Amino acid sequence: MARDLRGRLRKEGVLYPGRQTNHIRPAGWLVGLPVPFTPDPGPRREWWESVRDEIEGAGDKRVLFSDERICWADIDGARRVVEGLGQPAHGVLVVRNLASYSPSVWQQNLKGGALESLDEHLREVFSKPDLSKMSPPFHRRDGRGLVERWTEVLGPENLTVIVLEKEHPDRLLSTFEQMLGLPETMLTGASAAKGSNRGLSTTEAALLMALNRRVLEEWRASRNQQRDLIFRGAAARLVGARKPGPDEERVGMPQWAVEAAAEAGGKFAESIRAAGVRVIGDLGELTRMGPSSEKDPTVLPEMIPSDIALEALSGMFAAASGWNWKHTKRWPPRPASAKKRPQPPADPETVLQTVPTKTLASVLARRVAQRAQRVVGRR
Repeated sequence: MARDLRGRLRKEGVLYPGRQTNHIRPAGWLVGLPVPFTPDPGPRREWWESVRDEIEGAGDKRVLFSDERICWADIDGARRVVEGLGQPAHGVLVVRNLASYSPSVWQQNLKGGALESLDEHLREVFSKPDLSKMSPPFHRRDGRGLVERWTEVLGPENLTVIVLEKEHPDRLLSTFEQMLGLPETMLTGASAAKGSNRGLSTTEAALLMALNRRVLEEWRASRNQQRDLIFRGAAARLVGARKPGPDEERVGMPQWAVEAAAEAGGKFAESIRAAGVRVIGDLGELTRMGPSSEKDPTVLPEMIPSDIALEALSGMFAAASGWNWKHTKRWPPRPASAKKRPQPPADPETVLQTVPTKTLASVLARRVAQRAQRVVGRR
């Protein structure tokens, strides 16, 4: 969203550096992580250098640099981020109830081609009390938790934690408006116009899982093909063009996982309190226990609503023909893959060593006979 407001942000004294859609590439270089499902996953130094030059030339402008992968860094990566951005720097961590976060992570992974069931994902997530399986930000091999790591690097006075709550849907963007000195509704209004990234219904999730299994497991499609046709095609069209009916069940967690999420959320909330950082919102939200669901969202029903099928097929057709899911603009062509360098000719002696003696003798005898016939013929 911020990329669409670059001009307006600059007029308000805020720099959103770079020319790309987001900061996934420069952030990837800083924390040492590749960008998956792309022809050039990197990370590459030049991804960061162009953004760094912009930041260094920002003068007295406030700089907004944002990507969730920044908090995937270990302690050394966190120090590189702060050093690269320069001082003074202020970090913002956004947290939410784990009972809603965990299914959301699974759904995003599903769109990207994951094949594990929700039950497998949840049992992996809550198998350790320190949330080390939850998501990369919660565990790095540096002996520190997420909040502890960034508090150490920035100082508690330079770290803000925002708690997302359903009752306050505009809290995140309105807080950024205040922190950046932007007019009210500049960010919240743009977000409302763009629409939200809703969750999947159980039937939509089951369809995407069936498609992933078909193309990735049975047909051995590449990850790039899955990303083009399902992630940017079927899944994007389902979420963007369709609104589930009131009777359609959303992806949820079974009761045991809801209870585990509340327990883990309580420990996470305590770590935030102990860090002494600024908190916007109610940390009690992290321990809230919502409704449970025992329905498996990976089992495809015998019949699915026709509009689900129509939108999924429309999205895949649009992607296959080079259009975005809305069918309003064409995607730029993928860069041609680098041609393989010609291999040097094999050493004849090495090749002969791999041929069985019996086969070699048979071929040799046949060629000698053919050679003799040609000699006789020329006479």
